[in-house]
Amino acid sequence: MRIEISYKFIIGFMVVVVSGVVVNLTVPHLQIPPEFQQIFSIACALVVGLIIGAVFSRVFTANIRRLTAAGDRISQGDLSENIQLKGNSFPDETSDLAISMNHIQDSLRALVGDIRGIAFKVAGSAQNLSGTSQEMSASSQEVARTVDQISKGAETQAEMVEESNRLFKEVAMSINLVASSAKKVAVSASQTLENAQSGSELAGASLDSIRQVLSEVEGGGRQMVNFIAQLQQIGKFVEVINNIAQKTNLLALNATIEAARAGEYGHGFAVVAEEIRKLADSTTISANEITTLVEGIRNEGQKVQSSMGQVIEEMESGREAVDRTSQAFSVIT
Repeated sequence: MRIEISYKFIIGFMVVVVSGVVVNLTVPHLQIPPEFQQIFSIACALVVGLIIGAVFSRVFTANIRRLTAAGDRISQGDLSENIQLKGNSFPDETSDLAISMNHIQDSLRALVGDIRGIAFKVAGSAQNLSGTSQEMSASSQEVARTVDQISKGAETQAEMVEESNRLFKEVAMSINLVASSAKKVAVSASQTLENAQSGSELAGASLDSIRQVLSEVEGGGRQMVNFIAQLQQIGKFVEVINNIAQKTNLLALNATIEAARAGEYGHGFAVVAEEIRKLADSTTISANEITTLVEGIRNEGQKVQSSMGQVIEEMESGREAVDRTSQAFSVIT
């Protein structure tokens, strides 16, 4: 069953308040001297409140600490493992954020694989083109040597004719070699064009993947903003509770004064007023602890939001690199 984190804080606060009330109601029934009952009640209420507050603090901030660590890991380029949150019997906004960050990691892994495949294909095409260029260079050098032999000629006309016939045959063979090399160059150029078109398509798909990842990251950022806004709303609730506790304490003080004026008849009313004042003090302490807890969680949330900002910057850099690769392939095709 899903419970939003704001309601979890309210439930935790109610548990602390109820625990304080139970302690105050239980102490008078224990075999404790009356002069020590007040001190014992306050001590028990503080101990119970601190224990329960510490437990809720550990439970509520555990998943946020995991998300912060995961955000730092992703910003450093570590995509080896997904985020696993513990204690998800009652999921909240941190579970949604973990799912979004896992989607981001999956998209980043796919993007890295696509870019690696494009790099391998481009390297292979470059090697093929280099080999073909070397063959053409060798054929051109052979033609140059043949022409040089023709220019030297023979001393007599008969020798020149015979030598010319022989050289023409060599030239014909060289031309055949050049034609064969030209065919190979044409085939390699065709393959290079096909690979460039395939690379352009893969680059386009990579750009689409990056846009999708950026959309998911922005969605996670909006969820984090909503999460911090809810924490601020909880802080307002705690301020209202503090005001109520202060007013209750003031009323209890006034009631004690009136009971003192009433003398013996107001003794029972004075005891009740004192218990109300103790409860108000305990409520104020618990509200302050919750305020500290909310502030800590809000700071952790801001760290997660900062980590997500770094991830967005890295994604923008990757998108620009793939965009430049796509433009290069467009020039080739």
